[in-house]
Amino acid sequence: MCDSADQPAIGRHSKRSNNVCHKCLAAKPTLKIRHTYYCQSCFLKAFVTKVRVALGKVLRVPPPAKPRVLVAISGGHASRKVDYLNTEKKKFETLVACHIDEGLLFPEIQSNAGTIKQWVMDCGITYEGISLEDVFKREVMEEARPLPWLCTSPTSDPVESVYKAVFAHAPTLTPQALLQQYLASATKLSTREDLLWHLKQTLLHQMARKHRCEFIVVGDTCTRLAVKAIAMTSKGRGYSLPFDLGSGAEWFQDVQFVRPFRDCMDREVVLYNRFQGLEAVHTPSSTTGLPVKSSIDRLTEDFIKGLDRDFPSTTSTVVRTAAKLKPSQEAAQQPACLLCRIV
Repeated sequence: MCDSADQPAIGRHSKRSNNVCHKCLAAKPTLKIRHTYYCQSCFLKAFVTKVRVALGKVLRVPPPAKPRVLVAISGGHASRKVDYLNTEKKKFETLVACHIDEGLLFPEIQSNAGTIKQWVMDCGITYEGISLEDVFKREVMEEARPLPWLCTSPTSDPVESVYKAVFAHAPTLTPQALLQQYLASATKLSTREDLLWHLKQTLLHQMARKHRCEFIVVGDTCTRLAVKAIAMTSKGRGYSLPFDLGSGAEWFQDVQFVRPFRDCMDREVVLYNRFQGLEAVHTPSSTTGLPVKSSIDRLTEDFIKGLDRDFPSTTSTVVRTAAKLKPSQEAAQQPACLLCRIV
């Protein structure tokens, strides 16, 4: 009779050694991601594969047509990896990188628009630069093709109706002054952050429609999406999570959002750029240099990053759980907001 001690335990796996890469089982590990040890080479391959798979699942159009893509680039670590689309450029009919310059909000800091433009041009991608205050310009409104139900009368022009509504109280103000007045009306920092987010979303949609793009690629990572899910739920905007974390196809029939880094943590993106020698620029925000409790988003970000440091799997669990939320059929039948088009 065989000795039971010599039999391997059924259903058990031998514990992996932390002294060797868990991917190739040969090289010495140099970093640890979510309880998994990688050597540098295996980490780079795994990261690129993850991003390409995420893109391939979404950027699909009926052949022989090719997708038309607008890439939102801020200069941060996620958007710095814009060259991954350049390698797949032949698969796109249109590929445009759009940068929204927020220099008016931070006049004491030199704008990084020139540096970002050079990055994009070096990749051979069409560059489209626009300032945040341009959202109030008439030509931008015309490119956005406002919806017919924004008309003030059945015979009026949508662009003219929106333009008059914006400038009725201040016909002589410049777009810069209008932006400053608009943001000054926000008495709380959390409200100001929400206003800025909506303005950026509006500009991205306008630029996408200008270039007839079907997809908008943004650099939201898993960490950022987890922060957004918790923060917006805290603000009472949990109903919009399917839009904020998904493609937005339920509301915007002509444009969809694509998030190729939704399965990547902030740390993974930073490490990839460091190994590849890609430098990111510092993009200030409304809470830069302020205490943790200065806004809901800032407090949530500190909470999520601390949680990710101690429990790496929790952040991805938050995103996956929130992504399962779907708008109800009753909500889909309700009239949409005339401004954001969300029910």
